[in-house]
Amino acid sequence: MDTNSMFGFMDFIVLAGGLYVLYGYYLLAVKGEMKQGLIIPKELNPKKCSDPAGFKKAMEIPTLVFGLMTLATGLAGLYQDFVRPLPFPFYWILFFAFLGVIVWYTIVNRKATDKYFRGK
Repeated sequence: MDTNSMFGFMDFIVLAGGLYVLYGYYLLAVKGEMKQGLIIPKELNPKKCSDPAGFKKAMEIPTLVFGLMTLATGLAGLYQDFVRPLPFPFYWILFFAFLGVIVWYTIVNRKATDKYFRGK
């Protein structure tokens, strides 16, 4: 396996992760379900949420942004690996924005689960 195909494999995993996060967004926004292990930690029971509507409102937009950013990063990586290199600053700006969104989503998710599940 050469370098491009290894990076391509990793970018495909990122792309699949973005699709999975968008599926979690769909479940949250359309069906009102909280995906355990994605939206809420596995150790928390979705039925023990103190305010499901409030949690849904708090997590809808962050989950959508996280999913779209993950999807865009995976697509850009695959494009760069198999079609042609992206302009130097574009890929790195996207990559660091992706890392920033991961940190932001983690903070928002932690605050929401603390507020709506742990009563903090």
